[in-house]
Amino acid sequence: MIRIIYKHHFLYYLCKKKNIYNYKIKFSWKFWYSYHKKNQSSREKFGSVLNEIITFDNLETFWRAYNNIITIEHLPSNTDFFLFKDYIKPEWEDIKNKNGGRWIYDIAWDKSKHQFISQHTENVWTKLILSLIGNSFEEMEYFICGVVLSIRHYNNKICIWTTNLDKEINLKIGNLFKKNCELTKNDKIYYQSHNKSPKDGYEPLYQL
Repeated sequence: MIRIIYKHHFLYYLCKKKNIYNYKIKFSWKFWYSYHKKNQSSREKFGSVLNEIITFDNLETFWRAYNNIITIEHLPSNTDFFLFKDYIKPEWEDIKNKNGGRWIYDIAWDKSKHQFISQHTENVWTKLILSLIGNSFEEMEYFICGVVLSIRHYNNKICIWTTNLDKEINLKIGNLFKKNCELTKNDKIYYQSHNKSPKDGYEPLYQL
């Protein structure tokens, strides 16, 4: 398994602050990992580089897995980590994903601020995972398929995948995304359908 080291006191502080240790995990979750080269970017090839890491339904197993994943600062470009409900595969074609979309927090890359950006990305990613398994999305968690961390050459992306395109539901999830991860009003997130993308000249459905 890939190694990940993180500041345990920071994670403990977050758990204690949100009382996550007192929460029961509603769902069984699964960590996935993928690394693909530039010539392996198509959907057809994506499945061949998608690897299961571990499935968990309790905090002890979660921490054992999370404390053994490599830090973002040392991850190579074109790396993705996924945390999805164990019955949902992190692919657009999955029946639970195909009619939905994703909230995207795009973190632009700056070589002169490498450590700061890596730290910020890791902090947001950690808060998102803890808020998800800690039930901080409340009833909206039923409409969340999973979350994704993508490391790229020019940016990092942290995403929440949802089951449908309902405006009211997704705006609630988006606002909770920003609240739970302590994003500021200057930290913009946008929502796009899995069936279309801005690269196709399609504007995001929602922005916060």
